[in-house]
Amino acid sequence: VSYILKRNYGMTLPKAMQEDFSYAVKEISDLEHKELTPEWIYEIFTNRYIDRNDIFSLPEVHFKQVDGIATTVTIEEKGKNTKYSAQGNGRINAVNNALKEYFGLDYKLDVYEEHALTSGSMSKASAYIGIKDDDGKMFWGVGIDDDIIKASVSALVSAVNKLLLEERAETSDKRLDDLLSYIRKNSDTVSLESLADEFHLSVPYLSKYIKQKAGRSFSEILTDVKMQKACSMLKSGNLPIRDIAERVGYESPEHFSRQFKRKYNKTPRQYRNADK
Repeated sequence: VSYILKRNYGMTLPKAMQEDFSYAVKEISDLEHKELTPEWIYEIFTNRYIDRNDIFSLPEVHFKQVDGIATTVTIEEKGKNTKYSAQGNGRINAVNNALKEYFGLDYKLDVYEEHALTSGSMSKASAYIGIKDDDGKMFWGVGIDDDIIKASVSALVSAVNKLLLEERAETSDKRLDDLLSYIRKNSDTVSLESLADEFHLSVPYLSKYIKQKAGRSFSEILTDVKMQKACSMLKSGNLPIRDIAERVGYESPEHFSRQFKRKYNKTPRQYRNADK
């Protein structure tokens, strides 16, 4: 099937992605009890990897060069637009950090490949991105555009959408999903009281509900979200630790450092310098 995509549509899939797509095609072929045409195979490919905006999209992405690359992305989710800024050592890295921080995700951008689809001045670029979650599961996204950065951002958005879909499907509880989403987006200011007020619930009921449904307390969830965002900021740029502490919701950098060391058994500075 990878050969068909390359021969008919000029797409060269990363080796690690070929296996994922082959399984997807085989599953449909077995279900239909017939050999699939190239057009059908390409339709499966686009539905699975391209333009996956199931949960969110990025209608606007802006960059500027400040201590590396700074980006401000507009995240559209459920009809609401939110601007979020982050930094990175490159454009895709900056957008990736913005998405990880905004959604409170902890994954690794494991594969990033790109190539031109056709030759000449009107050629389009194809980008392939694979992100890996904590359990080692890979999620793939593909983007196609005249501009390689736009293609790469589209591929990243597609992959992150797939990861979010799986995470939210695992909760299978809309109220819990909405609660966790609100905590992730407002982790710098949210409290159990403000969360209860936002969802028109009593504090005791909400506390018990979160513990029963998520298997963790509100404070444990909030701390994890804050720490995940802090880890992303520590690895993605040179933002002072005091500023990171403030951005994730700690009034005191000393309190932030104590919480961070308690969770990761190293200080924020040690974490930042671990791979240097």
